[in-house]
Amino acid sequence: ANIVFNEEQGSYLAGVAAAKVTKTKVVGFIGGVETPLIKKFEAGYVQGVKDTDPSVNVLPQYLTQPPDFGGFSKPDLGKAAAQGQLDKKADVIYSAAGLAGSGAIEAASKAGKWNIGVDSDQYNQA
Repeated sequence: ANIVFNEEQGSYLAGVAAAKVTKTKVVGFIGGVETPLIKKFEAGYVQGVKDTDPSVNVLPQYLTQPPDFGGFSKPDLGKAAAQGQLDKKADVIYSAAGLAGSGAIEAASKAGKWNIGVDSDQYNQA
């Protein structure tokens, strides 16, 4: 089935959720590659966070820049980026990073923090 959606709208709701559960007032965003599509994910997320709680700081980070699209396929990059954000006190991380998002999930899970993923059902990933 083909499902069409506006990336920024779902991301806005992810930002609302992040702002409601953060205890540190610091949340992260990891984009696989800095493209216009992923910038829409970031923009919606940031707006949802700020509309819910303007005092929450969002830490955005992109793994690679075009023409290098490896940021979507390298879990080790996602894990390192998430660890850097966790070290800066982020307790919720939103990853729009393809397979690299699995690395972010791993880092957040190990730290006992929240991760919001995209692209597939990631509920059972350790």
